[in-house]
Amino acid sequence: MQDQASPLWLLDLPGKMLQGLAEGRPIAELAALLCRLTEQVAPGRIASILRLGEDGTLHPLAIPSAAPELSSALDGLKPGPHAGSCGNAVLLDAPTFVEDIAADPRWDDLRAVAEQWKLRSCWSWPVRDGEQVIGSFALTGLEPGAPDAEALRLLEFVASLVGTLLRMEQLQRERRAAQERLQWQARHDALTGLPNRYALDEWLPQRLAQAQQRGEAVAVGLLDLDDFKALNDQLGHAAGDDALRNVAAQLGDALGGDDLLVRTGGDEFVLVLCGLSDPADPERWLQALDALLPLAVPLADGSSADLGLSLGLALYPADGLDPDTLLRHADAALLRVKRLKRTRARWWLRWGQETEADDDFDTAAMSPYGPQAQALLRQIAAHAQTAAEDFTDAFYAQLRHDTQARSLLDHLTADEFAHLKSRQAEHFQRLLDPRLSEAEHLEKANRIGAIHALVGVPARLLVQATGQYLQTLTDLSQEFPLRAHDRRRLTYLLSARLRLELQAEIEAAQALRERFQQCVIDLENAALDGAAWSEFMQQALDRLAALPGMRAAFIGAPDANGEFVIEISSSFAPYARAMRKHYGGLKTPKLQSARAESSGPTARAWQTEQICTVANFGLDPAGVPWREAALEAGIRSVASVPLTDRNGRVVVVLNLYGGYPAMFERSAARSFLDNLGQTLNRAWQRLHAPTRQHPVPVALRQRWRSSLFDHGLEMHLQPVVDLQTGQPYAVEALARLRMDDGSLAMPGQFLPWFGHAELSRLFYGGLQQTLAHLARWDTADLRLNLSLNLPLDVLLQESCRHRVESALREAGVAAERLSLEMLESAEFDDPQRRDDAVRDLAATGVQLVMDDLGSGYSSLLRLRTLPFHTVKIDQGLVREAGRDPEQAIGFIGALVQLAQSLGLWVVVEGLETPDLVEAATLLGADAGQGYALARPMPAADVAHWVRDFRCPVDLRQPITRLGRMAQEWMAQHGSRLADESARQLLRSARRQALNART
Repeated sequence: MQDQASPLWLLDLPGKMLQGLAEGRPIAELAALLCRLTEQVAPGRIASILRLGEDGTLHPLAIPSAAPELSSALDGLKPGPHAGSCGNAVLLDAPTFVEDIAADPRWDDLRAVAEQWKLRSCWSWPVRDGEQVIGSFALTGLEPGAPDAEALRLLEFVASLVGTLLRMEQLQRERRAAQERLQWQARHDALTGLPNRYALDEWLPQRLAQAQQRGEAVAVGLLDLDDFKALNDQLGHAAGDDALRNVAAQLGDALGGDDLLVRTGGDEFVLVLCGLSDPADPERWLQALDALLPLAVPLADGSSADLGLSLGLALYPADGLDPDTLLRHADAALLRVKRLKRTRARWWLRWGQETEADDDFDTAAMSPYGPQAQALLRQIAAHAQTAAEDFTDAFYAQLRHDTQARSLLDHLTADEFAHLKSRQAEHFQRLLDPRLSEAEHLEKANRIGAIHALVGVPARLLVQATGQYLQTLTDLSQEFPLRAHDRRRLTYLLSARLRLELQAEIEAAQALRERFQQCVIDLENAALDGAAWSEFMQQALDRLAALPGMRAAFIGAPDANGEFVIEISSSFAPYARAMRKHYGGLKTPKLQSARAESSGPTARAWQTEQICTVANFGLDPAGVPWREAALEAGIRSVASVPLTDRNGRVVVVLNLYGGYPAMFERSAARSFLDNLGQTLNRAWQRLHAPTRQHPVPVALRQRWRSSLFDHGLEMHLQPVVDLQTGQPYAVEALARLRMDDGSLAMPGQFLPWFGHAELSRLFYGGLQQTLAHLARWDTADLRLNLSLNLPLDVLLQESCRHRVESALREAGVAAERLSLEMLESAEFDDPQRRDDAVRDLAATGVQLVMDDLGSGYSSLLRLRTLPFHTVKIDQGLVREAGRDPEQAIGFIGALVQLAQSLGLWVVVEGLETPDLVEAATLLGADAGQGYALARPMPAADVAHWVRDFRCPVDLRQPITRLGRMAQEWMAQHGSRLADESARQLLRSARRQALNART
């Protein structure tokens, strides 16, 4: 090993990896860089990183110094007792060192590979994510040999960095897979797997552009199945779905590789034939398809049903130059060929051609909204008014024969069904209104389509209902005083209006589903911004509550009494007001089985760890405890989605409240809820603090914020003592919030819930208050310095330096008397911006403090390169002295020496007992802080404490066991800064970081 393997050099590696991640460099590229950097200090060795795949085999992520053929030979390696060093390391979850490959049976499965590439020794270290092995890191040599102590430390350290890279790669893979899944779902029909209308809108313009460049023709056809409704009604929807899948497969098999088959809904398809050089080509293809007609569709009982087809065709460029024109012309041709289904000579018709059975009126010249339509509809206006109620009764009686339609109607209360029938009567009259314009009709259809999508009406049912609508209208029209010719014209007119309405409804429903899917994608991306969980979740709830049909949203978790606490909410105020009106206060879910509130979806989601819903608060027994308030607030349904941590434990429940019945019951809604839950689970695991805080009511968080902004901030002060002189020289300012009842709220309660605005107010208000204390003490001949915590959010504000300088100037306090503390563990996705802000602030003359040194293992590199004046040793390390005194004394002593060797002032926190004070003093720490010296106190008590304080430590004669151990350690190590001490420090800190993650 070369000298470059010293601890400080090794600390460059995390920095390089973090910088690469921040720059967005690919994980494989960073893995290759890590291998090359490792090879620089392990000459003659080939560094390799293998990833354990979902198939249980190993796959190379990076072997930059090896030939591609060697990487290929290792791809798909199955861990086992003879699968080489890496295969054994992963299998046994233990480091595996093979000194002589030729003589070691553990390489039997890779013997040929080793001989081909002259591999003689291999040292492999398992890579872990918590307790789970996820890969391996290895150093392979062309000479036999065993790893020395330096190599072992290098292997272990680099393997820990590899773990970080592999975890990042896994997160990226999961995100890509989720986005690809959502993109595929947005562009494909769930039943047949065929492209949908959204995909057609993307694909068809491209094909037309290609055809224009190549001078080719394109055929666009609208196709539907003859008598499909009868099959569906007689045999049920399952048989109908099977038939649609079978038809889609048969038609797909008949197409060429460049052609496209799209399902737009129900039994309707769009057919696109590309690369046509002769206008007669489509006809030849359709004549060839004649041999398959009628299509034989197998049924569940072993028999089969025959289905015919109807197709309207339009040809580019002859019949239209753009997708919309071609589809409209194909639709018109389909309408004509279906109307004459019983008398036509063939099952398809090109737009502009005549059929042998066409009658004497020109449908192409008759607009559904033109003067002819208006004149015809005026003839029946009086009859249409009186027929509305009969039509509505007949329509719903027929619709109830469909199982899925009946299920949707059963989710309605009697009042809701009566309201639906009245709206349907209005729709009937509007459809027959001579004054109805196409724009008004489309606007109404779009709104109705969105509502249908929200309550889960599938496109199949829309198509079927439209057919029933037309059939019922046709039957009623027999009673209208019209000639047969006009009755046919009326049937055409109503059919055209209904087809336009159906298309608009389907498109509106698809647009709504895409909006819901896009919301999930946006939340997935927002989770990468690094905001605090509470801020991210507030934004997420605001977005969800703004979706069509949503009334409110909240997340909450049960407290120690099993009563749910609403932690974050959006648009919840109307529901809360209604609950206070009806129940005298908020009625929250409860886990106690004896309470009615425990039967609701929120409690059930927490207990079952599954999504639970109430389809209609007016009908579902689970909604009874909240029925009156929900209905008054316009809430009809709710979905409760449990969110889990990385261990699968439920941590909070998300509630979404819908304004329509059954909003969360159908497959599309459940797919949205599943995807949303997975996205928020990943966000929780990425953004939430490792230690879960107890749920805090919104009202209490509002009281904290009110106290902070309404002069309730009180800075208590904890003295810091120079351990070598025994004199207090500074105070650290610690925030408290004075509540309206006179109690004090502590930082551990309110800080996790504070965002950017609150942290800024806390810092600048605390700075101004404590600098005023320093100025008053100066006039009383009590000179103390001040130390104050600086949140990363505040440090990165452009105004930070100016405001700090302004506060010092107004208080008349010199800059060098102010110390600003920054946590070592604070994370940020732009390290360069953070470090630039640190240097800019240091230029003012204030002293910068690295807080909690030892809680991570990346900070020593920052201490070398940034202008820190002081480090504070993490009090968590100090507490270890009670459990493992010998290791803790050595660890703290090494930290003190290493920091002082960099010219830094060292403060030891957490000195809660006299023996800890004595040990820290004898280990050479410059200063100490903790309850054994002084507790935080109001500013008025500081002067009295300083006058009475006496430091109890005698450097010449320790009186405690820890003090004597510290004295002995200093006698052995105090005169030198050993590399071994630094290496132990590095390894221990790394282990602590790993343990914290697990």
